[in-house]
Amino acid sequence: MINYALEIVVFIFLLVMAIFDIKHKKVISVIPTSIIFILAILRYNYIGFGILAGIFGIILYEVGVFKGIADLKAVIILGLMIPSLPYFFVLMCLIPLHLFLYQLFLLKVFKFKKNQEIPLLPAFLNVYITLILIITFTCERFINMCVL
Repeated sequence: MINYALEIVVFIFLLVMAIFDIKHKKVISVIPTSIIFILAILRYNYIGFGILAGIFGIILYEVGVFKGIADLKAVIILGLMIPSLPYFFVLMCLIPLHLFLYQLFLLKVFKFKKNQEIPLLPAFLNVYITLILIITFTCERFINMCVL
């Protein structure tokens, strides 16, 4: 029961961060830092995935995929929500794919310029929703296979 409530809270936090990113082009640092702290306490068994996601986020940051620390914190939040290693590999594939498709969408549909700053936190919200759907449907199939 606590996992569902936690998933909803993380969704709301990512939604608030995405809205701040779209409207103001920056996020109040307390929002992502507090959710990282809360997740690290409540999901201490999965803190390794948060650390790995942080390292992956630093690599993406240094390569220039994104420019903000809030984006890096969003990657850590996503990593802390991962239940197992295979889903971490799915996350590592989803993040660059969603960021590329999101930027392509904004460039083509909304006519953003290539040098214009693009708010990326909505893409991380999409990654989170996709990840929750993947985890939900693969866990249901696994449970049904074990029961039958």
